[in-house]
Amino acid sequence: MKNRIILCLITMLTFLVCTAGEYSDGSIEGELVKNGNSKMTQESLVYNGTTLNYWLYSPANNIESLPLLIYLHGGSGKGDDLNNLLAGGFPKYLYDGDLGNLNAYVIIPQLAKDLVGWSDIAATLRELIIETADKHHCDKSRISITGHSMGGTGTWSIAAKYPELFFRIAPMSGSITNTEANVNALRESTIWAFVGSADVIVNPQSSIDFINTLNSNKAKCTVIENATHFDIPQVYVSQEYDITDWLLGQDVSTGINQISVNKDTSKTGYYDLQGRKIANPLHGLYINNRHVIFVK
Repeated sequence: MKNRIILCLITMLTFLVCTAGEYSDGSIEGELVKNGNSKMTQESLVYNGTTLNYWLYSPANNIESLPLLIYLHGGSGKGDDLNNLLAGGFPKYLYDGDLGNLNAYVIIPQLAKDLVGWSDIAATLRELIIETADKHHCDKSRISITGHSMGGTGTWSIAAKYPELFFRIAPMSGSITNTEANVNALRESTIWAFVGSADVIVNPQSSIDFINTLNSNKAKCTVIENATHFDIPQVYVSQEYDITDWLLGQDVSTGINQISVNKDTSKTGYYDLQGRKIANPLHGLYINNRHVIFVK
């Protein structure tokens, strides 16, 4: 009898030890490494009693003052399995390396099934963004947001609620009500919306009309002719638009002429724009031989 009790205790302790790692510092166990030396980890935030699970993409060159990008998925991504988000669109492109090794942090949260849309957890999303930016010393002047379908609508609504938080926003196939409140909230925002002319799921006219009402030189809507609702995510990997670079601010002029170089043939030292030496420069702007250069 005594031996049975001891065996039961050992079994229980073993179970507790094995399961203790499931949550650690708010992180769900699991890490994907496919895109070079960058990584995607499954994380979790608890805020005001709400648990929000999300992917966090961390760049290989995780220096300070990097941009932060938030991607909001569409309705089919709802649930409690983060792996489902990698089935298509931006998350898949990021994981597969189709976007290159982004020199930025990326948050890809997952909305629970019982919630209607992203506006239901606006405060939790804001907390996640601020907490991530603080933890990883991101450049708070370059926090951008994008999303497709329900995520495009969420991009509109979250940006309208916290316009001061975002550097740039790119709603894809989203919807926004053309109200005075929304117009006033987003009047100074830098926006690039995308819609397909053949979209029969979300009326593309919603984004077109809102951008026209804004009448701002910082906001535009690109209508892709004959594109359906589900064609639009291909914009993320289109070299014609370079939307990811735009969201990260890589098109912003530094006032210094930029040249393109092949990093494999350069023999001089590389430094980030804060003056720190970088051993393995990735896609982005660096200082080399007293010039600002663009590394492909």
